[in-house]
Amino acid sequence: MTEERIKKLENDVDNIRSLLQKVLNPEGKIELNMTIEEMLVNIKGKSHIERSVNTGTVPGRVMFCALKDFSRDKLWSQSEMLKALDERGWHTSSGTLSTTVSRLISDGLLISKEREGYRAPSKVTFTGDEL
Repeated sequence: MTEERIKKLENDVDNIRSLLQKVLNPEGKIELNMTIEEMLVNIKGKSHIERSVNTGTVPGRVMFCALKDFSRDKLWSQSEMLKALDERGWHTSSGTLSTTVSRLISDGLLISKEREGYRAPSKVTFTGDEL
């Protein structure tokens, strides 16, 4: 190894030692401050997912009423939904509605605001013959 190369390595070691002393705080913990100048995020997945419900089922009836009888920015309660279903001749018990609403929330078709009510998601597109 040449003398010039040895001096460069010694200089590099000194620079690393100096850097570590700046990074180590009195408790011996390492602090790193970083600035991110650019972040790229690539999300891959299906851009379009279709789900089908019809008014012959309780989930279909609930979704129909949620979209047709209530505004997407207004929360509705289960008792309001029961009234909307009754108005359309679709009598449903509160237990069945509760189970159905929970399933629709899990499927991403309804949003629940804790103790405030429910609504259809605003960023999901719903299509249908009568919507």
